Amino acid sequence: MKKVNVFICIICILIGTAGFRPVFAETTTELDEETVTTDSENDEDAEDEEPEEDETENEKILVILAVSAGGEEMIELFRNWPEKLPLSGVSLNYENATGSVNKPIYEFPEGSEMVGEKILFRYKSTDDADKADLTYTTNMSQAGGRVYLTADGEEIDSVCWGNYPDCENTGKLDTKFLVRDLETFLFSLLDSYIPDWVLEREVLTIPEDGGETGEGNGGETNGGDDDKPNVDPKPDDEDEEIKTPVCKGLKFSEIFTYFINDRGEQFVELFNPSSRNIALDECVLRYKNKNYELSGTVPAKKYFVIYPEEIELSLTKNPTKSNLIELVDADESVADSLEYFNGQKKGFALAKFDDEKEVWELTKVLTPGSENKRAEDDKQVVDETETAEPVCRGIQFSEILSYYESEKSEQFIELFNPTATKIRLDGCFLRYKNKLHALSGLIQPEGYFVFFPADFTLTKNPVNSNLIEIIDADGSIVDSLTYFNGQKKAVALAQFGYNDDGSEQWLQTYSPTPSEENNYQKYKTCPAGKVINEETGNCVKILSLSTELAPCPEGYYRNPLTNRCRKYATTTTSTLKECAEGYERNPLTNRCRKIVKNDGANYEVKEEKFEEKSSFVAVWAIVAVGVIGAIYVLFEYRKELFGLMRRRKS
Repeated sequence: MKKVNVFICIICILIGTAGFRPVFAETTTELDEETVTTDSENDEDAEDEEPEEDETENEKILVILAVSAGGEEMIELFRNWPEKLPLSGVSLNYENATGSVNKPIYEFPEGSEMVGEKILFRYKSTDDADKADLTYTTNMSQAGGRVYLTADGEEIDSVCWGNYPDCENTGKLDTKFLVRDLETFLFSLLDSYIPDWVLEREVLTIPEDGGETGEGNGGETNGGDDDKPNVDPKPDDEDEEIKTPVCKGLKFSEIFTYFINDRGEQFVELFNPSSRNIALDECVLRYKNKNYELSGTVPAKKYFVIYPEEIELSLTKNPTKSNLIELVDADESVADSLEYFNGQKKGFALAKFDDEKEVWELTKVLTPGSENKRAEDDKQVVDETETAEPVCRGIQFSEILSYYESEKSEQFIELFNPTATKIRLDGCFLRYKNKLHALSGLIQPEGYFVFFPADFTLTKNPVNSNLIEIIDADGSIVDSLTYFNGQKKAVALAQFGYNDDGSEQWLQTYSPTPSEENNYQKYKTCPAGKVINEETGNCVKILSLSTELAPCPEGYYRNPLTNRCRKYATTTTSTLKECAEGYERNPLTNRCRKIVKNDGANYEVKEEKFEEKSSFVAVWAIVAVGVIGAIYVLFEYRKELFGLMRRRKS
């Protein structure tokens, strides 16, 4: 019986082999040994060839390999190119599903080169931010969005997910990963993915004068435990500057974590008890083993307020275990520390009321920037008198700019007087986050009035909508304005007439006009030589309509990402020796490489019809199996056959 099974297996293998060969042969074409590929211009039979595609996914040189916007938010890039890849002019960008957020999250400095196969980005506030090559500060939406790469303003690769318009990858990235298959170049939604990353690997080289990181280019370099950039090391003869402490004497005074509406309300207050001004520029806040840079000056005997949201810090509202915050000086020493505990209450601050004994108490009186007060001293209301009359009726909000470009002083709130009479603002207030801020001044008929916040700061881009109200002298609400998540840098929110249902129409405009009539500008103003791409809202270079690329001038090479001429990083190419006969200089590396000659025009491409040959082989394989089977049967049952023959003769 075992012998029969072995025989059956042999037959199956032979039949399977015979059946496989013709299928494979149908998809291949065999050439003579001396045959090489030729250009269609030199091939007489070029008309019979199928036209090649201009660009397939597999021909992309720099691609997005993996994306996640969940708890392990990350982006991974892959270099589909065998040599070092110049990254000058390359930008990694993000756009949310509504288009209200569309900006670069990392721009590679001029002269950057990708020397590794992959670059791993992580969101700065994730737990694994130290296990990345670069970090960024723009939090992506799990529900839907798009990540895309641009080179010199042109989009070269992208991937979308969730509810982004017309997106094929409809799954949310709450705890999932979009990962690209490098053979098919299609994305799949995976439950788990571990990026290929090791400590202290070299993936990117950045010139010393181009390695600045942070808000200017949207990201930060990250180098593992030492938090150093993965760039070429500094020369040994550069001694590191020994820094001296500058923030000693500053004390934590108040902290508010358990916000009422959104995280923009959180604050940390410092107090300077000394008789000198103290600059914070070389100091940092350390929270959960991460450092957050500070800036500004704390005047002598004054308070200074730090809003965590503005330094990309999010404090735990009510921690299960006590959380530690430290003020770290320039020399890495701890100038002061604050520990806030479980038991924080919504709308209550933790404030210090006895500096010597370090007495900290919860209070519902929030006093950022001023002396701490207990609950019984909370009388932040409008003074009511017998003659209090409404005086601000008719005033309307007209424009607001919260997301400043450089300094907080750029923030403003604009009011408009649509009436035919003058309106004096004395006695009126702006209410923001349950605090009143007095107004003073005169608005002419059909005139504008601009309020620049001095004793408070507007949340630049609130997570939840923020409410601002005009409060009249009698305590009534004159008008209200709600500005929402999705504010853009240096872009104002202004009123432009009314909608069909009679409600006010508020639009974002790239042309802020404090104290003037509102001006609607849908897109940013592009510099000379660039135009707006209305699909993305980005400025792109004006492209030539020519389909043929002219040779690059001497000293320039063609960028494989954009097909544009770029200047060599060095000017030493003229001093290089000429390449030997049969070799040419590689414009990307300045090395000599062998010239691959296209001399296939001298040979005729012969196509063999594999169907007949393979069918022939298959037939003989079946015949051979039959013969072997017959021999095996005769040999195995020879005794029975001889016995049968004897019986017949007898």
